[in-house]
Amino acid sequence: MKKRAGMLFLAAWMMVCLWGCAGKESSEAGGNTKIYLTLSSADTFRTVLINSAKETAEKNGVTLDVHEAEDSIEVQVEQVKQAVEEGYDVTRECIPVVPGQ
Repeated sequence: MKKRAGMLFLAAWMMVCLWGCAGKESSEAGGNTKIYLTLSSADTFRTVLINSAKETAEKNGVTLDVHEAEDSIEVQVEQVKQAVEEGYDVTRECIPVVPGQ
């Protein structure tokens, strides 16, 4: 139950972030906004979440790049570093990898 509530909160939070970009003038939002999303691994719920986020991003002219860390904390850390180096405006971890789980 706790996990489901957390995932629901995460989905709502991602939508709010994307809608926030749409609320600005077109010269400030949209085409210039890049979001990098890394997730520990894909499952059915996360796939639905990502598809919805991509659709919302596309409608608002936002670039959303999604990468899977394959349950590796090292891969996820490298992905975040890569996002910073590439100048992404937003970097999000959807269910970060937790060592030992």
